[in-house]
Amino acid sequence: MRKGVIVAICLALGTMLPMVAFAANGDLELLSGSARFVPENPTQGKSTRIYATIKNNSKDDLYGTVKFFNKTKNTNIGDDQPVSVIAGKTDDVFVNWNPYAGKQTIEVTIIPWQKGDNSANNAYTISVNVVGDLDFDGIPDAIDPDIDGDGTSNAEDAFPLDPKEWKDTDGDGTGDNTDTDIDGDGVTNDQEKNIGTDPANPDTDGDKISDGKDPFPLDPKEWKDTDGDGTGDNADADIDGDELSNDQEKNIGTDPANPDTDGDKISDGKDPFPLDPKEWKDSNRNGIGDNSDPDKDGDGIPNTQDPFPSNITPVATLQNNQITPLIVSIDKPFKLNAGPSYDPDGKITEISWTIDGKNKYEGISPTITIDEPGNHVIELSVKDNSGEVTKKSWNIFGSASVFSSQGGIATVLIALALLAVLYYSTKAFRKDSSKGEQSQKH
Repeated sequence: MRKGVIVAICLALGTMLPMVAFAANGDLELLSGSARFVPENPTQGKSTRIYATIKNNSKDDLYGTVKFFNKTKNTNIGDDQPVSVIAGKTDDVFVNWNPYAGKQTIEVTIIPWQKGDNSANNAYTISVNVVGDLDFDGIPDAIDPDIDGDGTSNAEDAFPLDPKEWKDTDGDGTGDNTDTDIDGDGVTNDQEKNIGTDPANPDTDGDKISDGKDPFPLDPKEWKDTDGDGTGDNADADIDGDELSNDQEKNIGTDPANPDTDGDKISDGKDPFPLDPKEWKDSNRNGIGDNSDPDKDGDGIPNTQDPFPSNITPVATLQNNQITPLIVSIDKPFKLNAGPSYDPDGKITEISWTIDGKNKYEGISPTITIDEPGNHVIELSVKDNSGEVTKKSWNIFGSASVFSSQGGIATVLIALALLAVLYYSTKAFRKDSSKGEQSQKH
């Protein structure tokens, strides 16, 4: 009531109050030990009133402001409270406080409006232990079976002081309600929903391999795919994908689960020496690795003397052995075909022909002309992609007679055969006629 009166007076007198207040002289004292709490034992979340008693030690009515400050939290408690105290009397001032749990120190300070005040009695500090009640259910935390009020008992709550969390499936310290990977299997909750696995079970198919490490998380019979071909190792005939079946590898002694058993960076299926880390190629297929073979390409020329020691010589040949031997008519074009020529370890890049070392022709099957009768040498040159060249020569005969072609030869032979038949037939007829004449004479 007294404060209400003072406020009313202040409003009525307007600017006169400050002049009256500061005209007075005296001391306002904050009585030591007067600060108190109602209720006496504050509880978290419940409004508490803090009281303080102010004494006027002068013959004049005095005015001031009282400040309540939480030193523990470094915050003001409510607004500053105005106070007016009649000469020689005391007055109580209070503020409402919604406290935090735990021990806290409250400082009460009076700020007088007049001169002549004794500042030594203007402040007082009091400590209080606020009873914790996190869920504001009226049951102190010390005896509350569910401190955070989330419906899960403290004994079963992974986060008993967090009302938004109560379970931690993977034990990573992050509650399931905010954890993007509840079961901690390395697959997010959303990913698990998409692929059909259980977000709350780190091993959905129960094969003892977590979903995040199991390429077949829904198949209890498969949990590994060594070669990454989409077929589980338990059903894959070639676990490591080196082009050798598991059974073949067991037979030759290589590791079915290691595509490069000897570690020479060549897979077992492509390594002619899969158990020898010093050998991985056999160019001439003689059973001796190139690294120790004195003649890698098997052309009869030692590596030290061979300009192409690692290259197998290309093979030059003609289709159907066309020259066996060949007799051709001069000035009459004919064709030879080097199509069957090949390179065992690469490809043919160039084919050329010469007649008697000149008249060069290009291509697999060029049109060739012999312009002089007699014997000639035709040479086929084959070059591979390594630059190595093979040459092979054949003799041909150029003729201007009927014998100059295989057709002419055939005609002559047929004519001779007919003459022979005619000759022997005539001879036989004459012999039979002679025998008939002798019979008539007898």
